[in-house]
Amino acid sequence: MTLGDVARLAKVSVATASRALSAGSPRVSEATRGRIAAAAQSLGYAPNLSARATILGSSALVAVVVSDFLEPAGASVVEGLVARAEAAGMIVTVASADDVRGDAATAVRRLRGLQPSAVVMAGMTTAPSAPLVTELAHFRGLGGRVVYVGQGDADSDRVAVSHRDGAVQLMAALRAQGYERCGVIADESQGQAGRDWLDGILAGAASAGIPSAMMTTLWSQGEREAARASAARLLDERAGVDCIVAATDTMALGALSAVRDAGLTPGRDVGVAGFGDTVDADGVVVGLTSVNLGWEIAGDCAFGLTRSSLTTPQFETVAPFVVLRASALRTTGS
Repeated sequence: MTLGDVARLAKVSVATASRALSAGSPRVSEATRGRIAAAAQSLGYAPNLSARATILGSSALVAVVVSDFLEPAGASVVEGLVARAEAAGMIVTVASADDVRGDAATAVRRLRGLQPSAVVMAGMTTAPSAPLVTELAHFRGLGGRVVYVGQGDADSDRVAVSHRDGAVQLMAALRAQGYERCGVIADESQGQAGRDWLDGILAGAASAGIPSAMMTTLWSQGEREAARASAARLLDERAGVDCIVAATDTMALGALSAVRDAGLTPGRDVGVAGFGDTVDADGVVVGLTSVNLGWEIAGDCAFGLTRSSLTTPQFETVAPFVVLRASALRTTGS
């Protein structure tokens, strides 16, 4: 089946049929678009994306690079982006590559061969490397759009999530629950995002009226068991510590285990809070208080930027929000 067959069945020109089956074309009425889509479906016709890319220099394709398919931030960005792309009739292809490992630039170079209309770097937690910036500059020079989600460079569009703002909000929420003597478990492997988180925790505590003398900070590896050991230290030496705040949800799960190991009840005796809101509620005994950074919303925003016609780099920020659950909800009478 060809585009001409579809046009004849729908009683339109080939040019009109082509525009109607192209993602996001505003030059065809909805009634005509529907008639052409029905004709294409009845004939089993699918557009030749390779041919379209050759003619136009780009395709109805958005390429997304994530460091790890199993990493919650990147996965949430992809989820939000795909939902928006599907509604716009676009196709998303996803590649796994990590700029820290040094293979992100290579992944972008290979993706350029598919002639995508845009490349989205999802969940970047560190500043992009020079090779990656250079490779993306080549892509922009060919007319492609580049969008970072997280850290980025000054010449590209970017959607930012604020670890610091989320941490400030978390401390305000914990203080409102009556917590005032906090143990903090920071992740020494998180880089800039981790430093922003700790800065927000300390600034949020000060703003909420918690004296610095009431804050105890330990540095730990990001794994659950390492955080469990750190939390046990805080409880052994706690001198009245009434809550534990961890840099990630995984670390907070370790802290929950340490609280139970000590014969204490999360929320009633010691509050526990994580960060990221990445834990499946069905996977834990006690609902974990956390901060949702809005990665899925960021993916939606990123797709919007890929369709922008503006020539100057655009910047958007997604607002985080606290999710209070049983691990840091003070019970009645506490």
